[in-house]
Amino acid sequence: MKKNLNQKHITIGRYYLNRLSFALLFTCLLALGACQEDEPEPVNEEFMKVDVDGDGQADAPIFSAKLSSSGSYTVSGDVLVFETENGRILRFENFKSSNGPDVRIYLAEGAQAQGFVDLGLIKSTQGNFSYDIPASVDLTLKPYVLVWCEDFSVLFGSGKLMMP
Repeated sequence: MKKNLNQKHITIGRYYLNRLSFALLFTCLLALGACQEDEPEPVNEEFMKVDVDGDGQADAPIFSAKLSSSGSYTVSGDVLVFETENGRILRFENFKSSNGPDVRIYLAEGAQAQGFVDLGLIKSTQGNFSYDIPASVDLTLKPYVLVWCEDFSVLFGSGKLMMP
């Protein structure tokens, strides 16, 4: 009788251990899924080039850069700076980037975010979009456009603005 009672306890113990293991596995899978960043929809903001100098033609960009990847992250596209009636615009065209948490756009003195100005969160991982450049930013002193993950201080990609 004692042997049967021990066998019964072992069987009940295994039953609850299996249920606990399943609950733990399910909780872990939910937690991992929550850490994944959702892929944002492509953004294609309209941008009207203007004729600031009054010559009857849309003005060319005053600076431009090709973006390139850094490390295991993928970044590509063109960055253009236009002078408009309302100030300077940093324009991303044909942009593509790896996704991640808290990815931001910086204008910086160097490719490792030295002396940077934060223009804001990335609007999308692909598409065409623009950011206003604060009037106080001197692009000859902050010529690097960075796609930067602030949470982990990781460079996804960059480009150096040059005069065309």
